[in-house]
Amino acid sequence: MVHRSYSENSKFCQLIFRSLIKKKWGVLSIIFLGFCWSLREIFTPYLIKYLVDSFEEGRIVQGDAQPFVTKFLLLVTGLWVVMELCMRLQGAMLLRILPSIRVYVRERLLEKIKQYPMDFFSKTAIGSLSEKITSFSNGFETLLQISLVTFIPIISLLSISLVILWNMDLLLGTIFSTWMFIHFFITFKMLRKSLSKTQGYATSRSILYGKIIDILVNIRIVQSFGRENFEKDYIGPYVQEELAAGQGASKYLERIRLALGTSGIVVLVSALGVSFYEWDRG
Repeated sequence: MVHRSYSENSKFCQLIFRSLIKKKWGVLSIIFLGFCWSLREIFTPYLIKYLVDSFEEGRIVQGDAQPFVTKFLLLVTGLWVVMELCMRLQGAMLLRILPSIRVYVRERLLEKIKQYPMDFFSKTAIGSLSEKITSFSNGFETLLQISLVTFIPIISLLSISLVILWNMDLLLGTIFSTWMFIHFFITFKMLRKSLSKTQGYATSRSILYGKIIDILVNIRIVQSFGRENFEKDYIGPYVQEELAAGQGASKYLERIRLALGTSGIVVLVSALGVSFYEWDRG
């Protein structure tokens, strides 16, 4: 049983890998563009800091302020335009590449399932099987989009921010590095635990959708024999099971958000406290 599960997981991993390799240049371009536009969140505040420091430290005299500010505004505007172009180009590539990957994954799954023996289809609800194929391909597309649009830019942003912090202040850099390690550790541990809950919800939802589709496919037989109330009572437990599983998964995800939100508050208070302490010491 374990061997079979490992074999199936390995096949799924191979399918995902092949789908990414098929569009490797597009995926790499999306990653690069995401890294580029994420730099805006670092450079814009840093440039404003440079402008304010220049005025405070007297490096800009009153007569020379206008040309300096004009050049500064042109630089910031140019930076935003370039980053916005990178973001829009990334969005256009996402619209082109992700649907094609989803279609490829769905076609490969269908081709694989068509090779299964006949007794598999006699024991499996067709509606449930169809829902699993659709959910897997759509879910993979969503996960890939989250990874490319959100996760990778955040990692880039955090890495560059840590480098700047380490150069500015050793203690602040240590605090944020420690927090980042703890934050990811908590996320990893809690997400692993939530996996069983989300898998249970996905399974119960797939079974429910399969039952609904099977009823609709055989609606003539149901109506011919007046079995509407029977089918309603029959599907009721599956509805309740899907509802309970969904609520359980959502509750645990809220616990994850609470834990991560708490860690964010802790690092904010710590950073502000250390910053004030360092400022007070000059």
